[in-house]
Amino acid sequence: MIKNVVHTTISGVFGSYYYGYNTPQGVPRHAAWGSFRRSMTYSFGSICFGSLIVSIIQFIKQLASVGRAVAQEEGQTIWQLVFCCLQCIAGMIEGLVEYFNHYAYTQVALYGKV
Repeated sequence: MIKNVVHTTISGVFGSYYYGYNTPQGVPRHAAWGSFRRSMTYSFGSICFGSLIVSIIQFIKQLASVGRAVAQEEGQTIWQLVFCCLQCIAGMIEGLVEYFNHYAYTQVALYGKV
């Protein structure tokens, strides 16, 4: 979750400079502090929810890994295959969720979407 807060903060700083460069108000002062404050207050729920989704998927992936190891110990080939497929599917879903979360955090930082 710390990585996601840092990502959102850096995205907010970049957005502050990008959108404020050629405006009459100019580049905002203390853009990093303001972006960090927004990340820790207004956007923190979205960051936590995205991190929770990834954590649940990682937990399912770990359960499949443990199930596969137990099935291998007991010599049950069918269950090894089932848990291997479950682990693969959970890994693919985890990759997709992390990919979309990366851009969702940027949207949250730049436009304040919740």
